[in-house]
Amino acid sequence: MKNRSPLIGFCLLSLAISILHAQEVIARSPPSIPEERSKEISSLARSYYNLGKELYSANNCSAAIEYFEKALDMHPKWGEALYYNGICHSGKTDYKSGALNMMAAIQDPGLGDKERAWAYIIIGHDSIFNKRQFDEAESSYMRARLIDPLNVEAYNALAYLYANQGINLDKALKFSNHAVSKSESRFYKLYYLDTRGWIYYKKGTYDKAERDVLRSLKIAKEYGLPVDDFDNITLSELHYHLGMIYLAQNKRTEAMRSIDKSLEFNSNNNDAIRIRMEYPNGQ
Repeated sequence: MKNRSPLIGFCLLSLAISILHAQEVIARSPPSIPEERSKEISSLARSYYNLGKELYSANNCSAAIEYFEKALDMHPKWGEALYYNGICHSGKTDYKSGALNMMAAIQDPGLGDKERAWAYIIIGHDSIFNKRQFDEAESSYMRARLIDPLNVEAYNALAYLYANQGINLDKALKFSNHAVSKSESRFYKLYYLDTRGWIYYKKGTYDKAERDVLRSLKIAKEYGLPVDDFDNITLSELHYHLGMIYLAQNKRTEAMRSIDKSLEFNSNNNDAIRIRMEYPNGQ
């Protein structure tokens, strides 16, 4: 696959979405230590692991990492501890360490399928963000989809990867439709609608592209975004997409308004900066 813009925005946004979504899923049904595995793990390591999980649940990833790594010093191949450690490192934007933990975690046959699927998704994001290896990313997302067919983020990641590369757009649309229709969370649907809108843009179906991105922005407003810096990145990307859709329809005024809005939320959005430099007077 060839490297096409906007990659960095995609990596940061998609990886953060996956981490947040994985945290939500884990909160609903946290993996437990199987009975046979529990006998293999020392009581001290289990104590460190449980402390790490408590801190993780309290959104204190820095402290959680310390305890997960203490547990891993004693049992370095423990999949559950590696998995949580990977989620925490990724949550702190240390994606390389996150992926390294996930690659070790998937070697443990005791790791559950849901966790294994999320691990492959984060490995796939790292393949793009740190390695620029798009075929490897595609392979990881495919593995995640096969391991857990109910994981809609795997479908969304594949769809967005194809859209940004401008390839397999029919397949991308199929995957994106699946993510939108199967998402149980209205909040996460805002990301999946944006993906589908971006695919429609790449296919030249601008009316549907505009509709989906506007729906995405409407959901973001319903949830009171922005709340934090990650939301600013999200909104910047959504407005950039809308600006490009307007530009393709020769709606210059609306396009530049959206591009300016994108830069208000994230002044470092290089794709929006590039477009603004191409149209310095909005013309």
